[in-house]
Amino acid sequence: MDLDSTPVSFALEGVQYSIDLTRGNTEKLREALAPFIAAARTEGFENARHLTRSQRTMKRRAIREWARANNLEVSDRGRISDAVLDAYASQGANSRQQHYGAA
Repeated sequence: MDLDSTPVSFALEGVQYSIDLTRGNTEKLREALAPFIAAARTEGFENARHLTRSQRTMKRRAIREWARANNLEVSDRGRISDAVLDAYASQGANSRQQHYGAA
């Protein structure tokens, strides 16, 4: 492992992956995945202690991105308000269904 690298974990289609990435490439991966994460349904995010730090960070980033795109006030750091989380859960699910044609 490169001294400047850190392990990043993610899952796709039920398979868990881990890759060592530099800080810059970690950010590139998160930015590339953010729109897909924002449009995805979560499986067990409510029980966040089972998520890795990078998974929690990516999910929070996706929620913040969604909130800003929907003109909701959200801070860059810290706790996301219950109002934003509730709006994401309800409106986010509706917009994802419309955008991706989900039932």
